[in-house]
Amino acid sequence: MGAEIAQQYPADHISVTPTLWMVSAPLTAKELSDKLHITESAHGPVLVVGVAGYYGRAPNTVWEWL
Repeated sequence: MGAEIAQQYPADHISVTPTLWMVSAPLTAKELSDKLHITESAHGPVLVVGVAGYYGRAPNTVWEWL
């Protein structure tokens, strides 16, 4: 999954953990899922969520990216 995200969104993603990525894209969650070939694939459980706001604790690199 990470390789596909990095290929399609090289400057618009951040890896928060080895299995958690954030992608900035002007798409709906479904459109992003389709574009990353998640919808029709067997990647296993993958959750794509649209975010309108954020709050919490994270490494400085995450806040800088946001």
